[in-house]
Amino acid sequence: MINGKNAAQFSADQGIRFADVIDGQPEALRTLARRVGIDPGVLESSSFRRIDTWQFERNGITLPRHGVKSPVPRVCPACLREDALASDLPLQTAMAFRGNWQVAFLRTCNRHNLLLVPLWTDANRLDRHDFAARLGLHLDQVMTGDLDSAEFEPSDFGHWIEQRLSGQNDGACPSGTSQPAAGSAAVQQCSSFQYMVAYRKPRRPPVPIQIVSW
Repeated sequence: MINGKNAAQFSADQGIRFADVIDGQPEALRTLARRVGIDPGVLESSSFRRIDTWQFERNGITLPRHGVKSPVPRVCPACLREDALASDLPLQTAMAFRGNWQVAFLRTCNRHNLLLVPLWTDANRLDRHDFAARLGLHLDQVMTGDLDSAEFEPSDFGHWIEQRLSGQNDGACPSGTSQPAAGSAAVQQCSSFQYMVAYRKPRRPPVPIQIVSW
């Protein structure tokens, strides 16, 4: 809650639709950034922008919707705790949700080497993305460290995709290929492979057929 209002109500007061903020629409992000006093460029570069029904884009990299819009938001409690300790703002306002936490096949925080923690889910996407309201239910656990997960070393791919999404790296995908990667196609190819590995469902073993003689 912000001044007693949820994210959708607060956005409406600023003359923008919360759905447009969730979808990373540039004008909505610029308006929001100006109203809360942050750099619009930073907000845009850290947000995924919907370009059609099935795809999102960030810093020139295009990814499928299922790869960046998980129905279960995950967080790094250590990052949130750092936000709070470095700010004089109320805890829920100081803590910032990172865009990379939305990427389904990224399972760890590369800064703290901790597994990301799933905290909630909601069929209503406006409620699901009301980060401050949802996080308010877990503030004590975040600050005490009770939500901290086990340490887990991020993969080379995890480091690479985060750098690519931040516009910091144009190198090859560390997936064993010797071909240089270039642009969205390379990221899609590597990330789609990682997504399938992470989320593939085990196939049911074939049921033996019994032949009965009469």
